[in-house]
Amino acid sequence: MTIKIADQFEVLTAAPIDDRMVVETRIDIDAIDDAVQYEGMMVFVTDESTRYELKNGTFVKVFETIYDNDPNGLFVTADFKDAVLNSMTTDDLPEGTTNKYFTDASLSNALGRQQVLITAYEVLPNDHSKEDCFITTNFQLMQIEADAPCRVRIYASDDGRNNDIARAFGTAVDPDNGMFVDFVITTPNKVYNIAPSTMVFSESGQSSQTRTTITNLDVTQKDINVTLIYVNFGKVQLDLEP
Repeated sequence: MTIKIADQFEVLTAAPIDDRMVVETRIDIDAIDDAVQYEGMMVFVTDESTRYELKNGTFVKVFETIYDNDPNGLFVTADFKDAVLNSMTTDDLPEGTTNKYFTDASLSNALGRQQVLITAYEVLPNDHSKEDCFITTNFQLMQIEADAPCRVRIYASDDGRNNDIARAFGTAVDPDNGMFVDFVITTPNKVYNIAPSTMVFSESGQSSQTRTTITNLDVTQKDINVTLIYVNFGKVQLDLEP
């Protein structure tokens, strides 16, 4: 049975009205005429029993379920496992050739590694320097490096940092102080991997800051440069002062 469309009826689609967009194989998708393609277009591939969607000019697979049916119960699919592992990879695990988690930060669809330099000036031996940094609302710390022996601590708030500043390394931290990182760097200019990696959050606010403390563990007064390598999951923070 056919459906007759009146002359004045307008069909708002680039595809033929009778095209169901069902193809036999994934390769057949590439043969679809450009004239009938449109953003968000769905195509069903019969030999895979899988749908593909046109996103940004590229057909990508749509994973409709994260489970496989099995006589012994439900198990997550291999594709879902890969996606989870790719999002959890740290420096102590292989990243894999398809991992997009640590790809180039210049790619719009990637969570690339970024770095920030924090400098503490003229710090006396065994003294502390409190540094406030506009970084991001939350990030995952992957690596840390410094050009001098030092201790680096990162906090959720200024009050927590002040309460914790005199605590000796190795002494348990008060949970109320909201400390994220307490790391001792013994070898200058060495990149230390943080594993498991740590999530760091800044105080809420329009221009919230990351609160750090840098302690000089060397025997002379000096400037100390600390580099944090991280993956940004939040909103970049800017110094809004005039």
